[in-house]
Amino acid sequence: MYKLVVLLRKNPALSREEFIDRYENGEVQAMLAAAGKPLLYRRSYVVRPVGGHGVDAEPMTEFPFDVITEVGFPDKAASDEWFAKSNVPEVNSIADEIFAADRFLYAFELEEHVTSNGEPCLEERF
Repeated sequence: MYKLVVLLRKNPALSREEFIDRYENGEVQAMLAAAGKPLLYRRSYVVRPVGGHGVDAEPMTEFPFDVITEVGFPDKAASDEWFAKSNVPEVNSIADEIFAADRFLYAFELEEHVTSNGEPCLEERF
């Protein structure tokens, strides 16, 4: 699976709850309507930062991003096609509203290897 992981920062004018609601019920739905369903579309919202480097590190009071978004495809060509289809005014206007101006802090292309119950897992899990 070809996977993109993006760390995003919310618009500071929105509460965490407003951000999640507008992302889940606004942008996600607009993306799916415009581009269809990818193999994987996961959003993991930061509840609270728990520490810095090392086990005994002081708890963090702020974190540089608010959500980790993962999108998976059979290959890069499918990813490129999906994102091209999702580049529409409806999606872009919601994104401009809910994300900070520097919303894309980091983006990664990943090759995923999964271990389940101590054993490599070769089957897809979606």
